Amino acid sequence: MKSRLLFLIIGMAFLSVLASEASEHYEITIRRGSGTTGRLSCPAVGVSEIACFWKKDKRIPVGTYKGCSTTKMDSKQKHAIFIPDVVGFKGIFIHKGKGPGSSDGCIIVPEEVIEKMWAAIPADQKNITVKVFDE
Repeated sequence: MKSRLLFLIIGMAFLSVLASEASEHYEITIRRGSGTTGRLSCPAVGVSEIACFWKKDKRIPVGTYKGCSTTKMDSKQKHAIFIPDVVGFKGIFIHKGKGPGSSDGCIIVPEEVIEKMWAAIPADQKNITVKVFDE
């Protein structure tokens, strides 16, 4: 009887942890300048006002993108954050790179930044909102 009760308590605790992880939501804010650089923040994981880049002629539209998730890019297996449903684009990510030349519409950040976000945010949960603003 005690072992069943203990098993039940452990099971309930495990489900509680899973539920809290699933309900965790993250927000990434990107503030773009007029050129190819901007600032990216994700306060929940300790990322604040980090330089980010894109190609000036291939900038995604300003907007709020829900259902984003940490994942690996299919083509390169790089750690990244997938941004779905971007009008006029297919396969948009936030990923590592060395500047605007690393972008084909994606948002580029230093490797240590994507690795920090990727390690802190559970993969493939669609629990990230990315907000893109022009300044």
